[in-house]
Amino acid sequence: LLLDLDGFKSVNDTYGHPAGDELLREFSKRLERTLANGDVVARMGGDEFAVLVQSASDPHTLHEVCLRILAVAREPFNVADAPSFVSTSIGAMPITDDISAAEVVRKADIALYRAKGEGKGRFSFFNPELDSG
Repeated sequence: LLLDLDGFKSVNDTYGHPAGDELLREFSKRLERTLANGDVVARMGGDEFAVLVQSASDPHTLHEVCLRILAVAREPFNVADAPSFVSTSIGAMPITDDISAAEVVRKADIALYRAKGEGKGRFSFFNPELDSG
């Protein structure tokens, strides 16, 4: 999965970068609590995260993981002693043996931008119709 926080820029602009950094740390903790043992969370940069969901062996389970992540992202964050709200958009690409890691990330990124384009705060699975490359 690739995740991007929606509304994060306004938190940084309103409360400053230290508050934004605290939100990122709290979001990371929420992700780790939401996922199963063995799943891996990595911050890619800025407000983008990658999640390797090793516990999902089928698309239905990955769908459920995405729903849980969307839910924890919508819960208010305490930023500078005030509630702050963001959401996340998620691009999902199931891993298969015949695809490289770089290709998985590229396709998850395409799905992420589709999710953002459809209104944010949602997830999208990669499908071949999305791929122009």
